[in-house]
This record gives sequence, structure tokens and C-alpha cells, in this order.
Amino acid sequence: MKSMRGVIARARALISFKHHPLIFAIGERTPCLSVSFESYYHRKNLGAMGLFGLERFCIDHDGFLGDDLHARFDELLSSSGAIRADLAPRLDAARAAQDRFFADCVHAVGLDEPTCTTLKGKG
Repeated sequence: MKSMRGVIARARALISFKHHPLIFAIGERTPCLSVSFESYYHRKNLGAMGLFGLERFCIDHDGFLGDDLHARFDELLSSSGAIRADLAPRLDAARAAQDRFFADCVHAVGLDEPTCTTLKGKG
């Protein structure tokens, strides 16, 4: 997975039919575009991308067959710098929320700080 994330991190942009490459791209601040042919995956990708303000880059079957794909990809490339800049504070906020949630869970079950750090993968 690390090598795939490295490739994605160095990419100018990513177009994906799959969910996890989109998640990796967002985590690496790489502009991304989702193409989904099934409503389940479209909703799933739309939800994930919407958390980071990227919902306009989530294309369904109808958009793929029309002009929407080309227009959205052009927009993605032309605004890639702004997208990368916008993702940074959104990712920081998401990571802070994750840390708070984890700390609350650890506190709720009464674990100590060293155990918490080890469980979280920082130890």
C-alpha cells in the first residue's frame, strides 16, 4: 500500500473507478475524480469526497457518457493547486477529530496513555 500511496502522492491528479485509491489520493492531497457506474459506489464515493469538498468531482454513469467527465477533469487539473491547498486544513481537522475520538474511547474503557499510544500505532 505504501508504494501505491507514493505513486498517488506524486501524481498530478487521479481518476479512479475504485473507492480506496480516492481515499489515498485525498490523504496525499492529490486532486481526484471518481467515476462510478453503480449507484452504491457513487453514493459511497460522493460521501467520502463530500467530506473534503470534492463532491463536484464525483461522476456517475450519466456524467461519464456525457460531456461532464471532460469538463470536470479540466476543472480538476486547472484548480489542482487550490484543491491541494484546501485539502491540507481539511485533513488536519479530520485527523484532529480522529485523535479526539480515539482519546475519548481510550478514556471510556480506562486504558493508560502508553497503551493508547501503542494501540494507535505511534509506539
